[in-house]
Amino acid sequence: MSNFAFLPRELRAIAEAATGAEGHIIGDPRATCFHARFALEAIVHWLYRHASSLRMPYDQSLGALLHEPAFQNLLPQTVFQKARLIQKVGNQAVHNPRPVRQYDALQAVKELHHLCFWLVRTYVPAAARDDAVWQNDRIPQPLIEMIIDQLTARGVMEASALYEPPFSDLHAGGPDELFSGRDHVFDALRDLHSGLATTAA
Repeated sequence: MSNFAFLPRELRAIAEAATGAEGHIIGDPRATCFHARFALEAIVHWLYRHASSLRMPYDQSLGALLHEPAFQNLLPQTVFQKARLIQKVGNQAVHNPRPVRQYDALQAVKELHHLCFWLVRTYVPAAARDDAVWQNDRIPQPLIEMIIDQLTARGVMEASALYEPPFSDLHAGGPDELFSGRDHVFDALRDLHSGLATTAA
């Protein structure tokens, strides 16, 4: 279940964009930042349509909308700073060729989650928020899900398969690049493979 499952039907477009951001945290941090910025834009435009104190300005760029005095007065300062962070990482992902760290993508989506929670609490207070606490284990794990599918189908999987489609489709550099040198991930996979191979023998 997504961390954004608490968003009600009235905010479906925002939920879709936010879920898209969450879905790319592992595998494509840059795409995560794109989607997070897109979700932020959806939130901002929603507020301009529904908050009585806001009037859409002539300049409708995201930066201009965020810095309208009436908009800044509408949001608590901490919430506004979260919006600014999402905008910043989104802009950097678009314009800066440097690799985007998974940590930064994760932080952007967590800030988006806080922003969404504030939006629901403030404007859709009747919506249930019992299960709205952020949980890292809800982040989609595309590589792990693919491995499970392979193991379910075959009972065992060669480590070399991680460098072939569909796994290589997650990142052109293969799993080494996908996990940026986090050797403990591959240690766990090797242990899993060894255990399964022993069982199969």
